[in-house]
Amino acid sequence: MTAQAQPTGATTLETGILVCGAGAAGLLTGLALAQAGVDVIVAGPAPVAANGRTVALFDGSIRFLESLGVWERASADAASLSVMRLIDDTGSLFRIPPVEFRASEIGLDRFGANIETHVLVRHLLEAAQRQPNLRLLPELLDDF
Repeated sequence: MTAQAQPTGATTLETGILVCGAGAAGLLTGLALAQAGVDVIVAGPAPVAANGRTVALFDGSIRFLESLGVWERASADAASLSVMRLIDDTGSLFRIPPVEFRASEIGLDRFGANIETHVLVRHLLEAAQRQPNLRLLPELLDDF
C-alpha cells in the first residue's frame, strides 16, 4: 500500500507511511519506522520554539531514544530526575501535604530525565535529517 501526500502548492508525493505531525510523537514514529526499513514522510511544521514545557522521560522512553540513536546527543541537554515531589494543587480546604520519593529509596540513581520539549524535538529533527528513507515535509498538507 502506498500513501500519497499533497503539500500546499506542490505535486503529489508517494511513500510507504505518512505521519502527520512533526512534534516529538510524530518524529519518533517516523524515525522508528524508517529505521525498520519503511519509506516515511513526516509532514508538518516542527515545534522548535521554546515554550517553557518539559517532558519527563522514564526508563522505557530513554531506552527507545537510545535504540534510535537520539539519546546519546539529547542526554547532554537533560536533567536527571532523582526526586519526585507530589503536590496537592486541588484547592481543597484539606490538602494532602507534599510527598517526596527519592530514586535511591528503591536502589536507583534516578527515575529518569527531564528535557525541554523543544530541545527534544530539535534532537529528533537532527536524527530524522540523517535518516535516508525519511523525508521531512515542513508544511501542512492539502490532501492525503
